[in-house]
Amino acid sequence: MNETDPVLPAPAVEEADDNGVITHADARSGVNVIIPAYANFTDGDRIKLFWGGQGASDPYTVPQGEGDKPIILTVPWDTVAATGEGAPLVVHYQVFRAGGGVSISEPTEIDLQQP
Repeated sequence: MNETDPVLPAPAVEEADDNGVITHADARSGVNVIIPAYANFTDGDRIKLFWGGQGASDPYTVPQGEGDKPIILTVPWDTVAATGEGAPLVVHYQVFRAGGGVSISEPTEIDLQQP
């Protein structure tokens, strides 16, 4: 049985402004989500990104020697557009630990808007 530890830092959304707003124009080529490096990130951990409650990426496996670096995952425009606009949506990630267990990040709220 896996334990869940919801104490990972929130992701950053590169295209969002200081108020968490992303315009359609900024999102059309995809939205980069930065998953910060954290002390207990280990080789072989698998990261799953969620955009508005839906899976936004295939699981990403942390390569050997890369556990101390931030990871950038891109959410494609089709996924961004499917969530709609005008209401805040939550971006978060889960880490499926190589040694067992699951950790969940704090959420980041963003708002997709027409320019």
